[in-house]
Amino acid sequence: MTTPTFNLHILGWKAFEDLVSCVFRDILGQTLQTFAEGADGGRDAAFKGIWSPEANKATDYGTFCVQCKHTSKASKSLNNSVVNGELEKVARLAAEGLCDTYFLVTNYSLPANLAGELEKNFVDAGAKRALVYGSEWLDQTIAASPRLRRLVPRIYGLGDLTQIITHQAYAQARKVLDSIAPDLGCFVPTSAYRKSAHALQEHGFVLLIGEPASGKTMIANLMALSAADEWQLQTIMVSSPADFSKYWNPDDPGQFLWVDDAFGATQYDASRAGEWNLHLTKLKAAIKAGARVVFTSRDYIFAAAKRDLKVSSFELFDDSRVVIKVDDLTQAEREMILYNHLKSGSQPREFKSRVKPFLEAAAKVPKFLPEISRRFAHPKFTKKVSGDEAEVLNFFAEPVQVLLDVVDTLAASEKAALGLVFIAAGRLPIPLTVDANVATVLESLDVSVGEVKSALVSLDDSLLKRIDDASVSYWTFRHPTIRDAYATMVGRNPELIDIYLAGVTTKRMLAEVTCGETSIQGVKIIVPPTRFQVVAKRLDDYTWEDHSWQHPKLVFLNSRCSNDFLVMYLAGKNIDELISLSNMSPYDSGIGVIGKLNRAGLLDEGVRQQVAARIVQTCERDRTCKPLESSAFRALLTDTEYESAALNIGVDVLANGTQLIEDLKNEWDTESDPFDVFYEINRTLDFIESEDLFDEDQQAEAANLRELVEEAQRELQERYEGTPYQKLEAEEAVQATPTTNKSKSVFDDVDE
Repeated sequence: MTTPTFNLHILGWKAFEDLVSCVFRDILGQTLQTFAEGADGGRDAAFKGIWSPEANKATDYGTFCVQCKHTSKASKSLNNSVVNGELEKVARLAAEGLCDTYFLVTNYSLPANLAGELEKNFVDAGAKRALVYGSEWLDQTIAASPRLRRLVPRIYGLGDLTQIITHQAYAQARKVLDSIAPDLGCFVPTSAYRKSAHALQEHGFVLLIGEPASGKTMIANLMALSAADEWQLQTIMVSSPADFSKYWNPDDPGQFLWVDDAFGATQYDASRAGEWNLHLTKLKAAIKAGARVVFTSRDYIFAAAKRDLKVSSFELFDDSRVVIKVDDLTQAEREMILYNHLKSGSQPREFKSRVKPFLEAAAKVPKFLPEISRRFAHPKFTKKVSGDEAEVLNFFAEPVQVLLDVVDTLAASEKAALGLVFIAAGRLPIPLTVDANVATVLESLDVSVGEVKSALVSLDDSLLKRIDDASVSYWTFRHPTIRDAYATMVGRNPELIDIYLAGVTTKRMLAEVTCGETSIQGVKIIVPPTRFQVVAKRLDDYTWEDHSWQHPKLVFLNSRCSNDFLVMYLAGKNIDELISLSNMSPYDSGIGVIGKLNRAGLLDEGVRQQVAARIVQTCERDRTCKPLESSAFRALLTDTEYESAALNIGVDVLANGTQLIEDLKNEWDTESDPFDVFYEINRTLDFIESEDLFDEDQQAEAANLRELVEEAQRELQERYEGTPYQKLEAEEAVQATPTTNKSKSVFDDVDE
């Protein structure tokens, strides 16, 4: 079989050095110190100690020096003139005891017999041993190692996938690669990326968190690509906990489950966290069975979600080895990201030369993010950047305002194009069909369909991108933050709010607007009181499709509208349907709505008592006190009702605790995690021990029962089928040592 070839000449000199370092560290098994003693230091990496380069060769001891030679010309052959200048450096390094073994690694093609000649020359210069590796060796090494491709994912875009991935996962890998191709050439395998790759391989789960534009989706895409390559897994996009339950197949461990925006897209969705709590046992089972799972979430959304998630049931949510902050970037990583984008971007050479002196400072800006680097490399976003240092630094320091300025100054046809994509929930079909919603936008902005079609094409790869997915093609936002910016612009303009409300689907509207001011972080479109009736009419026309207690209409009324809107909307309406849909859970949106009405003094006392009685009955049936503390239940219980219910349940558990524990043991199915079996009784015992309602004797009795629970857990643990979930052992991903070369800037050739 012919060895695939990779276009390594496309890599810059720094990316090539990083590739070589990764080969030595992760393939040959030697952790190098990557550095340089200056532009002419003669070594790009070094190692001192015991080296076993191959299993069938003798172990070497001493100092090892690695020098890289990169060419940006395709199919260029190595010759003596390229490396003759290294001989003097080898002699100096050998004299200083730094070069017992000398490696030269290059992406030049290595002609027959030249390697032996060069190795002899390096030995004659003072090295005890010398090895020369050319592009052929690198091609073979890359082709043979999916692990290397995972750690240096830019490689996927430098070769023919059909030669690398020959199994059935090829189609999946091709689909993923096509979607990220424009960005792959600029990607830098950061420490966060390596930790993510390690966590997914070793523990089957990774949660990528970070602020918007930090690169979460790109890393998740690369995880999906390497999962198809290395483990032959098929990617399943999961949009909700219900989807996870629907698509996870316990009999097929070959699944890569990707949950994007797991707890809400731009704002925290409390109902989503409540639903995940119901599926955490299945999630653990999927990981245990061999599925790989990736969650992504904006940082402020996950911070809010952790307050509601049953972290004690899924400890990985609180484990720093799998919860990865993708925006924790080193200075070297920042500089490489900015360099890659500018080098491959569409800025003219004159612009690059003008801003070149300020690029290192730009990479130090605290708010530096990968997506902002991409925008800086595109003229569409830098019309106001003349080249002054303050303007350059402001571009990175105030990315939201810069993007708003860009969107705000677009032509009417371009704003209409963005508006149509926005109203279509980020998927505007190709070709554009002029239905009633599209016609409303075009008429309101006074543009023609032809102008909008031209604008869509002109915005490709800057603000929008075209996706061709099997038989479906559509326009979407180049990055989610562009959607955020457009939403912000809509939220500031009453006329645009009218256009938005006229064109958006009701389900989408309920997920991204609020009626009146709320405390939800990330909301861009706040519908003013003058438009409440428009939203109310849309709600009235929205049918209860699935009669779910987490129906979008209920979620909206519970968490996305002010009391003023709620009062206006429910005035004169029968709320019996809300009560009938409710399952008496603290995460139940219907219960939340009824509680809001009660806090506003608008709930009939007879209705409140009816709901309160059902809440107490549910907790007594489940013998659990903890839910009584939730804000949803406390909004509907008087202090007397709360204290009475808590005492009754607590006393009942203490009186029957021993039998309860035995019943739980007998009902265990041998497949459920033993911790989950005793989850509720443990929470009730926690409640009794911490609540002043119970006296010291009762709290002591609760402590005794806890010992029985722990004993029962240990007993079940020994009979647990398969490997039980345990807290991860201390284990760190292999990290690259950053280059410390101070005499050669990464940006030296950015304008060449």
